[in-house]
Amino acid sequence: MNKFMHWLYLVIISVLVILLWQSRDNAVPAEDTVEIEEVVVTQSDDEARKMIGYLEALVAELQAENRSLTLMLTERLEAQAAARAPAEPEPELELDSELDVQSAADEATNNRNNERALERALRNAADGFLSGDDFALRAEHEPVDPNWAYPLEQNLQDLFITDESLRDFNIDELKCYTSFCELKVSSLGDARFDSSALHRSMRDQEWAPTNIRMMSLTTSEGRNATVYFDFSGDGDEQP
Repeated sequence: MNKFMHWLYLVIISVLVILLWQSRDNAVPAEDTVEIEEVVVTQSDDEARKMIGYLEALVAELQAENRSLTLMLTERLEAQAAARAPAEPEPELELDSELDVQSAADEATNNRNNERALERALRNAADGFLSGDDFALRAEHEPVDPNWAYPLEQNLQDLFITDESLRDFNIDELKCYTSFCELKVSSLGDARFDSSALHRSMRDQEWAPTNIRMMSLTTSEGRNATVYFDFSGDGDEQP
């Protein structure tokens, strides 16, 4: 566009030069009267001014058209750029709501299943049927009662220090919940773990609950054992 305007200006200047040259060539000879010469000169000046005004108007019109074309081209480029831009995804509020409802329903169903399984495990323990699976389920879902669990944990740790029959074993892990405790021990030497000795020792302690039910899982060599203490029924031992 700038190149076009440059050539346009050159054309306009050339036209003006030609017009001025022609006006000078068409001037009345010197021997004519002064009055006639003045009339002719006046007519040539008027024509030149008219032509200059016309050309100036033409230049202004071309400049206005140039600005209009530039604005139109800019708007078209912006529209094309906007069309090429990736469209924003529509919000999926309805789908999200359905997923939330389904998730809440699944969670409620899972909670009900866990509650039923925990109730079944507690009934089994109350009836004297103890199993590692039931204790694992209770450990996953049964809360910890700190007022009951923490003092009992401390007393069990002290028992393995003060009781001579338990000194050969180390407590690897101990955690009490609301109605049972899980104890993991390992032998410090070659001694085999005797769950009956632990059960008798606990019965002699004033701090021990009277309704102790115990189940122990011992490795083949007897040096490692996992012991569960249940306090939800009448006392009895299951080695």
